[in-house]
Amino acid sequence: MSPIRTTKSKQGPKSKSIKQRTFNSIDSKPIHRPQRTYSQNQKLRVLTFLKHHSIPLVRPGEYRHPTQQEVADFYQILQRTIGDWVLRKKIIEGVGKNSPKRKEEILGFC
Repeated sequence: MSPIRTTKSKQGPKSKSIKQRTFNSIDSKPIHRPQRTYSQNQKLRVLTFLKHHSIPLVRPGEYRHPTQQEVADFYQILQRTIGDWVLRKKIIEGVGKNSPKRKEEILGFC
C-alpha cells in the first residue's frame, strides 16, 4: 500500500509580511526600455525598399516583394514598427521640414 501524500513544507525561513519588510532603494531602480527613434529618411528608405525590392523565386523570371519580416531582418528594425509605418505611409510621405503636414503636427491639429 502506497503512503498518503502530504503537502510539502517550504524550505527556509517564513516569508515576511509587507509591514515587516524594509525598503531598499537599490532594488527599486526604474525599468529602462530602449526607446528608438528613426529619421524621416530611414522610414522612407524602408518603405521604398518594401515597395520596390524584388526577390527572385525558384522559376527564372518570377519575383515577389519582400515581407515585412524580411525587411525587418534586413534593416534590424522591429516588424511591428514597420507595420505601423505601412499603416501611416501617407502621413510619413507627406511630412517634410516645411510641409503643411509638419506644421499641423507642430501646432497640434492632428
